[in-house]
Amino acid sequence: MRNLIRKNPHNLPAALHRDLNLLILAVTFGMAYMTVYNGPSLNSFIRSLGGGDFVFAVIMAMPVFTGLLQLVASAALQRAGRRKAMFITAGLIQRLILLPVALVPIFIPERFQGMRILLVLLLIGVNAGAQAFMSIIFNSWVGALVPNDIRGRYFSRRALISTITSLIVAPLSGLFLDRVPGPKGYAILFGVVAVLGAMDIVCFFWISDPPMVLPRSDKPLHHRLVQPLKDRNYRQFILYATFLQFSLNLAASFFTPFMREYCHMSMLSITVLTQMVGSASTILFIGRIGNMIDRFGTKTVLTVAAWAVTFMPLLWMFCTDRNYIVPILLVQLFAGILWPALDLGLMNLSIWLAPEEDRPTYLAGYAFVMALFGILPGQLLGGALMEGFGAWLKAHPLAWFTGSPMAPFHLLLFLSFFGRLLCTVFLLPRIHDKDTKGTPLDVVRAFFVPEGQWIRRKG
Repeated sequence: MRNLIRKNPHNLPAALHRDLNLLILAVTFGMAYMTVYNGPSLNSFIRSLGGGDFVFAVIMAMPVFTGLLQLVASAALQRAGRRKAMFITAGLIQRLILLPVALVPIFIPERFQGMRILLVLLLIGVNAGAQAFMSIIFNSWVGALVPNDIRGRYFSRRALISTITSLIVAPLSGLFLDRVPGPKGYAILFGVVAVLGAMDIVCFFWISDPPMVLPRSDKPLHHRLVQPLKDRNYRQFILYATFLQFSLNLAASFFTPFMREYCHMSMLSITVLTQMVGSASTILFIGRIGNMIDRFGTKTVLTVAAWAVTFMPLLWMFCTDRNYIVPILLVQLFAGILWPALDLGLMNLSIWLAPEEDRPTYLAGYAFVMALFGILPGQLLGGALMEGFGAWLKAHPLAWFTGSPMAPFHLLLFLSFFGRLLCTVFLLPRIHDKDTKGTPLDVVRAFFVPEGQWIRRKG
């Protein structure tokens, strides 16, 4: 098999090197699925079923309702210790459930709109439940596989490959739905990516599963579940991540509707400007991000990304139906650099701040608290504000500073900006990462100046 992480420059054991390559091969297939499932294609599909803003937010928040299953998954994993069998079973369910989702509008007539939405809601719930098991098991698995000293470079390489896949799939899916609109187009697209997603899971048949380090404590489950909250440093991390996700999810579900309905953009335009531009930016810079994580530490890079991400909602406020290309282009150029840095930072801290023997419990507690108190309230409040403030604006129209009418999404953008600012200023500094090796200013310098030149200038 062709090496996907180059030629083994770190002299890893052959079996481990093969496993890491297979993880990258798997994400190549999996990203085709995730690009469609988490992108504008599924958002547009749900809109086509007739759901309003609040219904849309509830449907998008369905993965959060299954957060309790993270705790069940953690307990089951630590009891059974069989990561591979549990992951493959949950993974195939999660990926293939997209097939019946696509068939709902084909087999249920349009006059039964409520039944359509309810059935899709239930199927997304099954998908989210399986994903709850997958995420806990996957993070425990890769935490045992990937050596600490190369995790930044390895995960950045993995992100690079997945981004290239997204860059190919995103425009093709948008173009296909513009050419084959309606239920038939969604059924074909979702069917193809469901199969590709299943191929991702099949790759794990050949990845070794290291023996799990089981908890030393024989305390009952309910005592172990509060353990992450008793760890002061991990508690600070959970608090930061939860409030950050609340702030992000206030507006997250409504970017696509905003572009479609306020800016009057086509699906192809949305795909090109949001996914392709961001992906191209990621491809150019993700390797540098991984190197900086290994060089300066996860929290140092996360701090720089968090500050920059804080101000991104302000650029969206300049979008109108006559002027959206430049603001969205700038946002996505920055997003392609900043979101991978933020995501890698949160993932690394969630895994490696936790002690290995209790890692599944810590990860489950983190995911549960973040989902229940961050993602879910953010999405539900965002949906309620979209409908409530939207109704008020219809009765009391206001002009936005661009000269266009004010939209309810503008309120969500401001609240998201304010929430990001608060958690970056007050919560992020409280987290301690023992692997921190530099300052945010060092990261900024290293990003813009080649390493050798920076060392000479610093000296």
